[in-house]
Amino acid sequence: MLLQSHEEVVAPLAALPKAWPKGSYRGLLARGAFEVSANWSNGHADRLEILSRAGGPLKLRYPAIAGATVRTSSGKSVMFKRVDNADISFDTTAGETYVLTAIP
Repeated sequence: MLLQSHEEVVAPLAALPKAWPKGSYRGLLARGAFEVSANWSNGHADRLEILSRAGGPLKLRYPAIAGATVRTSSGKSVMFKRVDNADISFDTTAGETYVLTAIP
């Protein structure tokens, strides 16, 4: 499964098949009007992009995501709340894209 959104949590690459160690997708829609794109290698996310179509809070789940760097598409740093090592949340603005890199 390349994307899961359930109970107000967006989980990119939730169940990535081992047969797909490298790949990408663009524009998958998640609940809450979030458009998600991902690039991965060695079975691990390298870069996630999330376009907020409607604005509002985003709860994101991915292993060790709390150690990632979150910026807007223009490069502005985004402060997020660390729920635990695999869950973060932050407020989004309609039309803004959020880029996650340096994912441990």
